[in-house]
Amino acid sequence: MAKQTKPAIKPQDIASLTLVYDLPSLPTAQHKAGLAGMVLMIKAMEELDLGPRPQLDGLSPTGVRITLTQESLQAIVNVLYDAEVIEISVKSKQTSRELKREEEVTEIDRASGKPKKSRRFIYEQVQPKGGFFGTRTFGGCAEKAGWMKLWRDAIWGTVRGIPTTRNPYNERAKKRPATGSGVGDLWGQLTKEEVARLGGGFHPISIDSSIWLGAQDHNAETVPFKGSPSETLLLHFWVAVMQCFVPQELDRDGKITTGKGFIIAIPETSDLVEFLADFPAALHSLSADQNGFWPADALVCMPEEGALAFQSMLLARIKSQVELSLLEYSISGVEVFYLHKPRRVVMTRSSARVPLNWQALKDFERVNRRMHPILRAHLIRNLVHERPWYSGFGRLAAVTDADWLVGTGGDGNTWSTAQFCSDVRSWLKQQLGNIEMEAHHG
Repeated sequence: MAKQTKPAIKPQDIASLTLVYDLPSLPTAQHKAGLAGMVLMIKAMEELDLGPRPQLDGLSPTGVRITLTQESLQAIVNVLYDAEVIEISVKSKQTSRELKREEEVTEIDRASGKPKKSRRFIYEQVQPKGGFFGTRTFGGCAEKAGWMKLWRDAIWGTVRGIPTTRNPYNERAKKRPATGSGVGDLWGQLTKEEVARLGGGFHPISIDSSIWLGAQDHNAETVPFKGSPSETLLLHFWVAVMQCFVPQELDRDGKITTGKGFIIAIPETSDLVEFLADFPAALHSLSADQNGFWPADALVCMPEEGALAFQSMLLARIKSQVELSLLEYSISGVEVFYLHKPRRVVMTRSSARVPLNWQALKDFERVNRRMHPILRAHLIRNLVHERPWYSGFGRLAAVTDADWLVGTGGDGNTWSTAQFCSDVRSWLKQQLGNIEMEAHHG
């Protein structure tokens, strides 16, 4: 083993650092998405005329050089973690919070249809701002209130669901620099890494699960989760390019409801230059249509649907310009995490990686995303696993209540069962039409 030399420079002597990132060499999709998010954040700061800001140099499809000072690093994390205090209204009194005031409101009783008066309790709550979403760099999507609320709620409810991980946002809400949860140590760790590098060594640090989904202090074999400070820095920024979705579920009566928790989709960037064009276009194209409390396009029947929907949005800009086989330079896939916080612990209910598959994406775009979630999930599961669309329909029919198959049902569930039957009939007619068309042209 080569002997490490003692560098002549000390960490406190370093005034600026140039970090060289090679996209294919980054270890995970979250690191790659973080690099894209950091580059976009720097461009958004330039658009907003905020400074001092990190400097970009040598941007290419596979890498970039980012020059930082302690001041510019603090400035960019301040933008990322910017937050504000808002008022929320709830029906139940919360003993863990300081009550600001009570209000009396008039609402319509669902059972009788008549107006009635009830009490509301008003509390203050910190909310991530995401002001950078208002820039052209991020597609100007800040005006899409439903998607912004979803992004904020997903961060507060799951990604930063543990109160101690919210410290950077709490500090920014008080107009202070973001330093909590290890953010304030970033510059010191980066300079120590540089000193170690000059001496031929390494400087690994622990990584928190709030910035690296799926990470732990150590695994079952007591192997710790560690990484270099320069790579760990990137893990703060993938939240800027994630897409959030809401799971759909069926209750015991067969009624379609929204499940608990959120689905987080993280793009595995494979071409920085193309992604910097695709992502703003995808955000700009988000539909403002609502389905109850959430954006209609945010409702998914399974996490993989979120991954495919995100792929479809990201690649919509150039699909009509070039052959499909050339589009994989933007992303190579999407990672999805189904996060849920039942009590005081954020749990990962499931995780998956959906690689970019052009035939699967083409088939997905033929699936009506408003069709019944049971049918939709069955079709998407088949295409993700590269099975024929009709695979497993015999089993689906065998385990499905007869009322669903013939479109009738009692107990107030007629609409849901009728929708399932109608959607199956429409899908089968569509496939029959495709077969007839292929036979005619064949």
